[in-house]
Amino acid sequence: MLLAQQPVDQDRVVKWIGTIGSRYGDFARRRAEAIVLRDMKDATLIAPTKSAMNASGALLVVQAEDWLRRGDVQQAGSLLQKAAE
Repeated sequence: MLLAQQPVDQDRVVKWIGTIGSRYGDFARRRAEAIVLRDMKDATLIAPTKSAMNASGALLVVQAEDWLRRGDVQQAGSLLQKAAE
């Protein structure tokens, strides 16, 4: 899997998420995003307080969408701001 490789090729991961979404729809894209976030959090590549240190802008947006779905607008906004930098 893409996330098993070290270092993680984040551009390929983002492209994979996009491919899943275009082939199978929004639900599949969100599921792919959830898998990536879970695996990257497990590998300590993304942590809620350290996201900008190790994640590409596109993955920060994915994580921000996840926070927004959970209702944490503040955290989502913070991540989107970091992704825009």
